[in-house]
Amino acid sequence: MVMIVVWKGYQGAAAAASVAAATATAAAAATVVVAAAAVAAVAVAAAAGAAAAAACRTHHYNSLQYHENASEFHKRVEPKPREREREREREREREREREREREREREREREREREIREIGESR
Repeated sequence: MVMIVVWKGYQGAAAAASVAAATATAAAAATVVVAAAAVAAVAVAAAAGAAAAAACRTHHYNSLQYHENASEFHKRVEPKPREREREREREREREREREREREREREREREREREIREIGESR
């Protein structure tokens, strides 16, 4: 009778050890699965981040190119309003200078005529 109780104890301990081992194995497997999922999630996040960074760089580059091209286009096609106004002002200034030069020429001509009259009167 004592032997049977001891034998049953061994069986119970073996069963408990077996259950504990199975539980530990399942827990380890679950940990491996969770770790693998975490690694995969990090890899997916890194890939998404890299793709987003590439998209941002591409957008930035395209934006810079667009503005540079637009700027070049406007420089070639149409002068800026201020530049047109400056050109008009320069043209007006040149015209005023030509008019002053004509006036000086007329004044010289009158002076010559006056001198000629004075010489003629003095004779």
